[in-house]
Amino acid sequence: MLKRVFMLLCALVALSLSAMAQSADTQNPRKAMQDLAKKYEDSKNITSAVLVKGSGLELMKVMLRKEFSKDVIKGVDMIIIVEYADATESEASVIRSEVANLAKGLEKAELPEDEKPKAKHLDTYYKLNADKKSMSDMIILMEDDEQRCVMYFGGVIRDESLLEE
Repeated sequence: MLKRVFMLLCALVALSLSAMAQSADTQNPRKAMQDLAKKYEDSKNITSAVLVKGSGLELMKVMLRKEFSKDVIKGVDMIIIVEYADATESEASVIRSEVANLAKGLEKAELPEDEKPKAKHLDTYYKLNADKKSMSDMIILMEDDEQRCVMYFGGVIRDESLLEE
């Protein structure tokens, strides 16, 4: 009898540890975005790329300097892009839902109207660092008539316009 109770307690502890590990993964936007990109890497309608040092990150940062200042992206050490312009509406809806789900622990940026790009749908989420002067994660979901994509920036991101209150 004591052996069964002990076995039951061990099983419950193992299950709770497993549940804690899974919830920790959903709280990590970097890991969640990597999983999202990996999920669609073999899709016909959806293109994804994970860029890190040595695999196109620096080239992408140079290209993004038109949109972001050098200081903003200087500390970025990972960029993930999921492009789904050719996806069906149901696939696009799933991606939007997945991004909204993984962004639950992040803050949503409200950009001033004059700074918003012309897009039908634009959401920007970020994780504010303890110093309140930088972010460690930023997700941008943008859709318009010709383009639909999700971009993730990981590392140290400094963008005063987003951090102004």
